[in-house]
Amino acid sequence: MGRLPSKDKIGVMTKKYQPANVSSDDDGTLLRDSAGFLDRMGHILGMSKVKRYVNVGGELFGAVGPFLDKPTWWSGVRALLGMGKVLVDDVEVWADDYFTTGEWEEPYSPDFNQTLVPVLQRFPYERIKTTEENTYVRICTLPNGVRCGWTVVGKLHQVDHVFVESERIDEGRECIKQLLWAQFQGKSLIMRKNNSAMSREARVVFEVDNAFESKLSKRATTYAEYLARPIKEGVPRSVMFYGPPGTGKSTLARTIVELMNMRSFRIRIGDVDNLDNATLFEALSIFEPDAVILDDFDRAHTQAQLLETMEQFQRTVKLVIVTVNDRRRLDDALMRPERIDELYLIDRMDDEVIKHVLGPYVDGFETVKDWPIAFIGEYVKRRRFMRPDEAEASLKELTLRVAEMTERQVRSSSHDMSMQAMIDMLRKTDKVVSQPDPPKNDEDMSPFVDDDEDDE
Repeated sequence: MGRLPSKDKIGVMTKKYQPANVSSDDDGTLLRDSAGFLDRMGHILGMSKVKRYVNVGGELFGAVGPFLDKPTWWSGVRALLGMGKVLVDDVEVWADDYFTTGEWEEPYSPDFNQTLVPVLQRFPYERIKTTEENTYVRICTLPNGVRCGWTVVGKLHQVDHVFVESERIDEGRECIKQLLWAQFQGKSLIMRKNNSAMSREARVVFEVDNAFESKLSKRATTYAEYLARPIKEGVPRSVMFYGPPGTGKSTLARTIVELMNMRSFRIRIGDVDNLDNATLFEALSIFEPDAVILDDFDRAHTQAQLLETMEQFQRTVKLVIVTVNDRRRLDDALMRPERIDELYLIDRMDDEVIKHVLGPYVDGFETVKDWPIAFIGEYVKRRRFMRPDEAEASLKELTLRVAEMTERQVRSSSHDMSMQAMIDMLRKTDKVVSQPDPPKNDEDMSPFVDDDEDDE
């Protein structure tokens, strides 16, 4: 056995046989480049299509292998049958490619998928196996014969896109609209944005609006009759109800749209801030509501966005009602006609509504008639279980809280005036600005003109 070379000789040999363009100092770079290359190859080989091609190639080679070893008639027949079986088993579709043939089109943006799928999956369907594990294509047929489908991914049944036949896309959209309203039985809806990244809930959520119960009153009936006139002539209206919190503005709005037999959306202004206008307008296109109620309009963070929103509402919705606690916080640009057409001060609830809320405890009407609705509701709850002496003491406590809340409102006013003085000033301003010509009869008078008798 020969002698081993010395360390010096090994170093010379190493340098001699290195590539000319690589120095010994680049060893770390070579290792990093090699690692990067292996990572890229691993990523490519990990792709579902590549994995499938490799698997099929291996199966085909395995089927033809015996024939290559011993080329006989019998081994040839076995090889052909084995190759045929491999190719037949590979007829499964590629999940990523199924809806990219030009025959399918998304009717709506992915924001609404979680709303659409529960409705669509009720109909007869075909389940198509794909090459990817825990992934399949589902094709269903709508009542009007239009086919739609989506890819279901993973054990959680995630759906990223919903498709409809391209040639019948308009028919599909119209059918989907009817199905969605039927799901909610034509009831008024509230639309909100789901901002939780971890939630499986839809990105845009539609729910039956149970937050406000409509309460019939003379004022609601008068407004509904008045608003029906321009809408009958094809003239859309946008109305603002403004006044102190707890005076029943949202309840009044809900009652009006129900009296007018309108399908309505209620949208909290905080959700408008979280929704881009494209999503909001697409929701209007899907559901086509007759009326939209925007609560707490003066709490919007980006009023510039509301300009476009209100103009779009005027073009697509018959009636828009916005509720506002302090209209002075709104930009002048929002207050002009075609964004807000008519304004009306709501400084207290109608007597009929208050008596309805009080129910069997209407004997306390004179005491609570000027309270915000939340305090009246609390008064009713306490009356249900308190003894007379407890109720008397409780009434004093609630009265004090209402007074303290009113005092805080006074302090927060930029003009440091009492709530009643502010209301009086707004009334006078409205009378000067919106006083109409004397009407010929009661039907010609708009209820959106203040008069002392209506507010008493």
